Parts: sequence; C-alpha cells; structure tokens
Amino acid sequence: MKKIKRTREQKIAELKRLLPVLSPEKQREAFLRLKDLGAIDIHDKDESEMIFSAKSPPGKGRELRIPMYLESFDAGYYQNNIITDGGAGLASVGNPTVVVSIPSTADPVLDQTIAQYSIDNTFGHFVIKNLTFSTRQTPWSKMRVVGIETDIRYTPMSPTIPNSALHGTDTALGVGLAVKPRMLLKNYRVSGSANLFLQEGFIDGTFFSSRRKLFGGLRAYPVLESPKVLKVDVAVSGEHYHSGSMLGNDLDFSNGITVPTNTEFTMTVAAIVEVLDDTEYGRNISGPYAKGESLIRTPPANGQAFISGE
Repeated sequence: MKKIKRTREQKIAELKRLLPVLSPEKQREAFLRLKDLGAIDIHDKDESEMIFSAKSPPGKGRELRIPMYLESFDAGYYQNNIITDGGAGLASVGNPTVVVSIPSTADPVLDQTIAQYSIDNTFGHFVIKNLTFSTRQTPWSKMRVVGIETDIRYTPMSPTIPNSALHGTDTALGVGLAVKPRMLLKNYRVSGSANLFLQEGFIDGTFFSSRRKLFGGLRAYPVLESPKVLKVDVAVSGEHYHSGSMLGNDLDFSNGITVPTNTEFTMTVAAIVEVLDDTEYGRNISGPYAKGESLIRTPPANGQAFISGE
C-alpha cells in the first residue's frame, strides 16, 4: 500500500484536533511539535491552550490539638485541692485533665500564700494560681504553634423548692455556683521564647475556649521542635459556699432538702499546632479528609442519626 505523505498544514490541523483529548504530558509534546512546525509561538499562545499547575496550601488535616499536662504547681493553701492522675497535690503523670475539688469546710481565700489574712467570709471567692501546664517532647515531629485552647467543665447545683405546697414564680430557688469558675492564662511560650499572648499578665481564658468557633490569635507563631516544649501559666478563680457564712457545711431548707456545697470542676489546656514534618509515622501526612474535624455528623431525615466521623 502506497503511503500518503501529509503536508505541513495537514499535520498541524491533525495535531490541533487531537489536543483536547490528549493527556497533559502528550499535550506538551504536541505543543512542542506545533512549535517545530512553525504553527505557534509557545510563549504567545491562546490562554485556552495553556496548562496551569499549582500547589494548594496545607489543609486543616495538618491542624492538631496536643494535650498540655499540669507539670508543676505551688497552690499553697489549695495544694491538695488540685487533683491529677498522679494524686491530690501532685503533678500529672499522663492525663491532661485536672480536677479542682474544694470542700465546703474549706475557707475561700484570695491569697493562697497567706491564707490566714485573706479569708473571704462574705462572698466565698477563691483564687488558685502558680499552675504551669506543658506539652511533652515530640522528637519525631516538627510543628508550628498556631494557638491554644481551654476547656472547663462544671456541674451547677440543681434548683430546689423550699416549700412544695407553695405555687408561683417566686418559690423556686436556684442554687448553683454563684460565680462560674474561670481560667486565666499567662506567658504562653516555647522554651526560651517571648510571651506569645498579645498582652502581658493574665488574659481571660474564655478568649481561647473550645466553645468558640474561631481560635484566638497570637503575637507570633514559632516552630516547636524537640527538645523544646510549650508552657503556659494558669490560674483559676471562682466561688464556693462554706461554713463560715452558711448554716453548717450544707445549704438546709425548711422542707428538709439539703444541698451539698462542695465546689468541683475539671479543666484542660491544649496546644493547637500545624504539623510540618512527621518522621515517626511517615512524612506523607494524610489529607484533610482523614482528620476528625473534616468529618461531620449527618442527621438523617428519619431514624437514628449516624456519625460519619468523630
């Protein structure tokens, strides 16, 4: 069979027809061939024929919470009212949750170092300071500090009715924490760095609460790499009832109901970081689809809701 010789114009027309169905690699080869044939200037081609490539920024799959543990504290009067997995009055061993338990027999004090001069017999305010939380060393991972998160949980006392025979809107007495416990943060730092908070002194911990939709900002976002660790100084304040200003150690009502007045709550602090490199579990960090924050609860139209990710 006699081979038909194609003209230059035919070759150009054929390549242009094939361009839309070629893979990106083959398209590049076709553009180079068209340039050799003098059909186009590869530096001055139509935008519709250009091929673009760009690297997307890291997704939120790299954003993680890492726990901070109660490393040390000197709470003075309240030392044994701070409870960790190490025990009462002891630093944390391996659990980031801290329990504050103040019995009603304890006098609330504003200055834990000189309790005998600062007993609050009127309102029952207390302040506990000199708590230092710290992350653990992570020699296999390199991270960038992007935030901090606090969480505090407490159970308000249940409302009581002094006399069940009475009716009306003024009979129910809500007995609970007169002042909700609050965390205060100071001097968030990587080992040896300056304070990462926007102000010196204590800052309200609710600004960094886990219940907020957006993270609180920092003044800098340094790299965290072993042997360095993150540290933050914490104080807590609140109010509890006590025998000095109430009838006994419990609140007693005429109908015989007794409400215990012990103050108990739990608190945790977590560092928010972006993982830059992970040599222990592989350098290929999974994408956003593999992280809990990216997976959502999907309530169906009928029946029990199922969790597609947690």
